Order: sequence, then structure tokens, then C-alpha cells
Amino acid sequence: MKYFYLLWVLFPSTLLAGGHLKIQELSLKVGVANLNLKQSDILGVTTLLQTPDQRDQMVDLDLYLDKHNCLTKKLTFLRSFEPFIDLASFEGLDRKISFFGLGFQKFFPQGFFGMSDVPFRPYFSLGLGYSKLKWKKSPLAQTVASSFSSEGSFTKTLKLGSLLELNKDWSLDIAYRYDSYQFSTDLETNFTKSVLKDQSASSILIGLRRKF
Repeated sequence: MKYFYLLWVLFPSTLLAGGHLKIQELSLKVGVANLNLKQSDILGVTTLLQTPDQRDQMVDLDLYLDKHNCLTKKLTFLRSFEPFIDLASFEGLDRKISFFGLGFQKFFPQGFFGMSDVPFRPYFSLGLGYSKLKWKKSPLAQTVASSFSSEGSFTKTLKLGSLLELNKDWSLDIAYRYDSYQFSTDLETNFTKSVLKDQSASSILIGLRRKF
């Protein structure tokens, strides 16, 4: 988690040397994620799991790019969207999920929700990326001769949120985030073998967005 804060403070207004990808805005949000876990139908698995209802800490860092100097310059159908680099981390007692991807954000027209007189800017975004699951300890309550392993997963993301403008450079950023992935973790003890499947995560996030 400390690396996200370091990036937020130290990252310059240009992502790559030479200014090929200019950062227009940066958003850092924190919150709580609820993971959707499913176990295979093998007798005894439910009682062995330590955390069948997993709630993790969530950190979300978005680097919004100048759309006139990157992907949307060639992909004309995306010109009404703002591209951004999406970095995220889910961290709980027994696991950590790291995500890296690319997203596209679009603001709703002013007055779309009948709130033209308030400084809210509602938005949505879609993204694609790659997630990696790392276990910090066994997810099994009974760890006698236990083993576990997992792998990475292609991930789709959706965000629905709103900015509350504080001044010309800073905004409060509140969002709901949904991640869809497919992790499959093998679980084994002396008593049973099973598979724990991580399928999605829903997060509520709040933070700040800064314009450069």
C-alpha cells in the first residue's frame, strides 16, 4: 500500500520521458472491497475455510492521460472518453490481489441527473487489465499438511462515481468499483481436497483527484 502513496506524491506530470504520455489528472482512493468467493462442493470445505466472506482493504490509483497524445488519437471512436492507467490493490488477512490495467472514463452531461446547480460531475468508466493473487497464509483453518497455489487472471473493471469540485485543482472523488476475474486456488489437507474460486470484488471508494 505504501507504494501507492509514494506514486501519488512523487509522480511527475509526464509518465514517460519525452512527454509522450502526459498525465492530466491523478486520483487516489481508498475503501473496502467485498470479495465474491465460491467453494467446490466437497464435504467439509465450508467448515475448513477461515474467511468465506472476505472483506479487504482497497487502494485505487488512476493516472488520467492527455487523450490528444495517446490511444484515442488513433482510435477515433474513443475520443469522447478519457484514457487512464489503473493501478489497484486488494489486501486482506490472508491474501493480496494486485491489478494493473487501462481504462476509459466518460462524464455524464451536466444536468443529466437533474443536478445542474450543484458542483457534482458524475462519471463511469470501463477497463481491462491483469490481476495477480498472492496468498500471505493458508486460507484453511486446519493447516495440517495443507498446500495452496493460485495464478493470475484477465480482469474487467467498471466504475461509477462522482467528483465534487473543491477548487480548480482538487476534487473529492467517490466511486463504486466492480472487478470481474477468475482465480482458482487448490486447497489440500489430510482430510479433503477442494478448489476455492475468487470471481469478483465490489468496492466502495473515496479519495481526492488532482489536476496538473
